Amino acid sequence: MAMGEYVKKMKKHLPEGSSFVMASSQVVIMNDQEEILITKRQDCSKWDIPGGGCEENDSYKQTAVKEMKEELNLDILEEDLEFLGTMSCSPLTVMSYPGNSFTKYYVCVFGVVNYSGNIELTDGENLEYKFVTPHEALENYDLIVSSKYILEQLVTNNIPFID
Repeated sequence: MAMGEYVKKMKKHLPEGSSFVMASSQVVIMNDQEEILITKRQDCSKWDIPGGGCEENDSYKQTAVKEMKEELNLDILEEDLEFLGTMSCSPLTVMSYPGNSFTKYYVCVFGVVNYSGNIELTDGENLEYKFVTPHEALENYDLIVSSKYILEQLVTNNIPFID
């Protein structure tokens, strides 16, 4: 996820290598063939469910809508977002970044089937995208640990999940 203005502002005050806590949203986008969208991240070349960090005054739903537009050029409406679960367990939600910094995310996960627009990787954060079944993603793609967890919950129908 690209570093938003809020994160840039906060990280100015933290020494290099400091950890940072942030709220974020991820969105499981499903097409008509019941395949989900995964993206290959530029920063680590792993596959991920799209999402991003909340800006200072944004709700989880507002973040989901904004991130899908910024990262993928997709339009979604807040009322079409279905709550799937939350994640706050450190092994699932800690990401390391250049400069020895770590960010712990508190994540709200949504699902959506109603969206419009043509996918364009517009912000440089993602290298490619694919629609695959959740089983295919789990078996054939090197997933970010949090995305793997989300897909495992979907496959086992453990919705909503709280971790």
